[in-house]
Amino acid sequence: MTGTPAVEFSRPVAVDSLEPGEQRRRIEATAAERAALAARFGLVAIDSLAADLVLTRPRRDLVEMTGTLEAEVVQTCVVSLQDFPARVAEPVDLVFTEEAALPPAAGEDLEDEEDPDSEPPEPIVDGRVDLGEAVAQQLALALDPFPHAPGITFAGYAVHGGSGGPGEGAGEGAGADPNPFAKLAALKEKL
Repeated sequence: MTGTPAVEFSRPVAVDSLEPGEQRRRIEATAAERAALAARFGLVAIDSLAADLVLTRPRRDLVEMTGTLEAEVVQTCVVSLQDFPARVAEPVDLVFTEEAALPPAAGEDLEDEEDPDSEPPEPIVDGRVDLGEAVAQQLALALDPFPHAPGITFAGYAVHGGSGGPGEGAGEGAGADPNPFAKLAALKEKL
């Protein structure tokens, strides 16, 4: 039997317990929760994780959560493999609905017709929203998937045509290897 995976940073709130108007909540992860989240996200460490949130319930089946999350993390540089600290400060803007917990009907489009760039709502599950898991997911989205330590650049290849990619400005004559595609183009011209 497959169960629901354990949530490392759980702060459930019963939707029915939310009063009309704005409700402010501050949540902070404990050392054990931060260690578990660091393992989940492939980080060296999470030194701090907190969120200041504002919850509103405009309808019985709808909860809006706004605010900010702040975290101090330790990541590994993808170039130098050095561990380095990084700070994350991100806005939080989520909507929870009971409808999000239901699978879409056949042929139903999941996109919001009014704003195609908006995020789909999060589910209200068993009458609860989990603020901690929502914040953890927002942190995961805010992390740089290819972190570079400050001052570290990757000049392993030169970019042909000035597209602004890694190695830009490190062309021939600057001590870097030339673009391998430039060598192929030169070879083609000889043929």
